[in-house]
Amino acid sequence: VKRDHNISVAIDGPDGLVVPNIKQVQYKSVRELHHELVSLRDKANNKKLAISDYSNGTFSISNIGNIGGKQLGPVILPPQVCIIGISRMIDTVKIVHKNDTEELNSSEVHYFEGSKEKGVVFHKSINFCISADHRVIDGAYVARFSQKLRSLIENPIKILLG
Repeated sequence: VKRDHNISVAIDGPDGLVVPNIKQVQYKSVRELHHELVSLRDKANNKKLAISDYSNGTFSISNIGNIGGKQLGPVILPPQVCIIGISRMIDTVKIVHKNDTEELNSSEVHYFEGSKEKGVVFHKSINFCISADHRVIDGAYVARFSQKLRSLIENPIKILLG
């Protein structure tokens, strides 16, 4: 059990992939996290990362979406026990039933010809994959985390509201 959340972030630097971490994430605002991420990226690009930038990571984030990746299977960075990989945003189609469209604007639903019971909704989607060491982390806990993360991604204002 770790006292702090030190989130490691994969950065594509001039010498290849590096994975420094932002320390004590649990105490920082979104603005502070952004500032530290930019600082780590600049240090990586200028080959100025120190050993302390890599030490004591607890969870890794790998985003292959910014270089076009659509699917991934992230590998855990020991001694950490969990990593999430995030893909690029893609256009998707979701089949919806009339009963499931209460939260949608009716103009967003395109019904099949001859049917007002089933339709499709076009939207953006991001794939993410979480790899976890089940000797340490319960898979059900990871699944609940995944659902919470999905909720925050779909409603980013919740991140700012706490």
